[in-house]
Amino acid sequence: MPRQHCPCGLKVLTKTLGPRASVACLIAFLGSHHFSLRCFFRSSIASISAVVVVWLLLDSFGIDFYRVLLIGLAVNVVADFVSLLETRLILHHIHRIRSIILQALVLVLDVVVSAVVILLALRAFTYVTSEPYSAELILAAFSVYSVFFFSTFMTSICTWTYLFSTWFIRALVSIRLSRYSI
Repeated sequence: MPRQHCPCGLKVLTKTLGPRASVACLIAFLGSHHFSLRCFFRSSIASISAVVVVWLLLDSFGIDFYRVLLIGLAVNVVADFVSLLETRLILHHIHRIRSIILQALVLVLDVVVSAVVILLALRAFTYVTSEPYSAELILAAFSVYSVFFFSTFMTSICTWTYLFSTWFIRALVSIRLSRYSI
């Protein structure tokens, strides 16, 4: 059966919600150069915003807003900037990986690298401040520092969006739209 042209709706879907849209949003917000003041400043704003949102969602753990901001500035700004670099590197190379299994492994790698980066930053912070540290309690969301841990995954949203939209479009195409060319 010859391929037909893709229906207009699917083309719009792939261009507005497709994998490239997540990369375009990241570049539009942060700029194309990672090591620039613009990128660092905007990354810092996004980082602190994510900390505040997670703090509100996790019912604040009994710490006040100003302490959240100070710890977020001390811990998350740099850790999230490093995680953002990792996200940019993944997004730069992910289009070459066609296997869904390998893409899923990249997704797991993204989560692990982001977790290690923030756990190291939190460990350094608690070492300097002589506060107790427990990675297990942080991961289980039973620690004050869980707020700062979970907010770091904001940097990975673009990677997850890229991969999930890729898988969604592949599923659409394999269901019955495979006769169309995109």
